[in-house]
Amino acid sequence: MVRMEKGKIQPAKVEVKMKQNRKSNDLSAIECRYRFYAVIRSYYFGHLWDDGQRWLEAVEILSGLEEFTQNEDYLSGLFLLQAYDSSAVYEFNRLFVGPGKLVAPPYESAYLNSEGLLMQKETLEVREFYRSMGLEVQNKNCEPDDFIGFEAEFACYLLHQAAKFLAQKDLSNFNLHLTAYRNFFVNHLSKWLPAHCRDILANSQNDACRGMALVLAGFLDVEAKNQ
Repeated sequence: MVRMEKGKIQPAKVEVKMKQNRKSNDLSAIECRYRFYAVIRSYYFGHLWDDGQRWLEAVEILSGLEEFTQNEDYLSGLFLLQAYDSSAVYEFNRLFVGPGKLVAPPYESAYLNSEGLLMQKETLEVREFYRSMGLEVQNKNCEPDDFIGFEAEFACYLLHQAAKFLAQKDLSNFNLHLTAYRNFFVNHLSKWLPAHCRDILANSQNDACRGMALVLAGFLDVEAKNQ
């Protein structure tokens, strides 16, 4: 599962109690976002296709993130995610893996590079952001650093660290990691993922894949308003 390393980093589940009224910097809000990115990471790495139970568990997690279920796109996406079947695997590959031209490439540079090329300065900027927090992608020349799975994993790491330091009342390191997450969201995730979601919705009729795109779009909309 782990694709990024500092030594070998595997973010653990942040054990906190969920609250009804969340502030963007309390433990329950961080836990909520961590859980979301963990599902997105698993989805794009293809870890949810092993059996139907993993998919159901992911949908259950997403359904429990009450801060986001008030968003219309997110709620619509949850409904479509119930329609998972084996055809979703083929559609996932068509959209994100290949062979053939990808209609919704899961790479930041595909959207932000003026020529839509991979492994350009946009990818290197993401790599430098990882390095600024002491991380790098394993086998970084095999998969671009700006692959959505890596970016979601990086968000998980930052949120996990922020939660850990907040629980320890280490506000300096808490602010360091939470600020890094917010900067990464504003300068990277929010810059390309909305267009990625639109491409999925424009090019796919598969309910499961469309559902995940709507859930992601809804999350991005809510999160952008929190920055």
